[in-house]
Amino acid sequence: MERQVPILNGNGFIDVQSIPQLICPSCGKIITVILLSAFDEPLDGKRLFIGYFSCCGAWSVISCNQTGKKVDIFASWQIDPYYPIPHKYFSSTINRISPQFETIYNEALTAQKLKLLSICGAGYRKALECLIKDYCIHLHNDRKETIIKCDTGVCIGDNIDSQTVKEIAERAIWLGNDESHYAKRWTDKDTDDLVEVISFLCKAIEQDEERKQLLAEMPEQKKK
Repeated sequence: MERQVPILNGNGFIDVQSIPQLICPSCGKIITVILLSAFDEPLDGKRLFIGYFSCCGAWSVISCNQTGKKVDIFASWQIDPYYPIPHKYFSSTINRISPQFETIYNEALTAQKLKLLSICGAGYRKALECLIKDYCIHLHNDRKETIIKCDTGVCIGDNIDSQTVKEIAERAIWLGNDESHYAKRWTDKDTDDLVEVISFLCKAIEQDEERKQLLAEMPEQKKK
């Protein structure tokens, strides 16, 4: 069955006419692999994909001998070395505020575990922007259209009231921008630092939401 596979490190899609049954690198079963993403720059004359094996949840880099924007039924496929990839789970609070954040974050995590270190940071940056803007919309739903369109840094300054959340979000965006821009500002920081700051931000958001819930459940008592 023909399908379009999105390009992970660029725009557009690769059209794949069909892919044969392959042997899962984890459990050894014969199964049709699910292609999730493609890479725009072929490597060693091969088109590379990230594939998922539904039989056991294994991930792997899969290559074929055709490198154009369309892969036809005559392509020869090969499974490259297997990389077991963990899934990062976030709290119900984070998932309620930003339903797509966990998905985008784990796509970036997949790229990082597959040693695609030049592009995984940009994926984390996209996940971060999704979380921050969804959080701002959560706080100020009446400003939704403005929040969607505005610069993320401006969005943080104009919409986040908690000083702690604001300060962490600002620094997370600084590091995220470094991962997607030509020149780095914070040369002593890397992708691992960005991941750590995203974790700090999630905890700060969770704590602020818990604080608000406590105050709502126990408002100030009226003086007698």
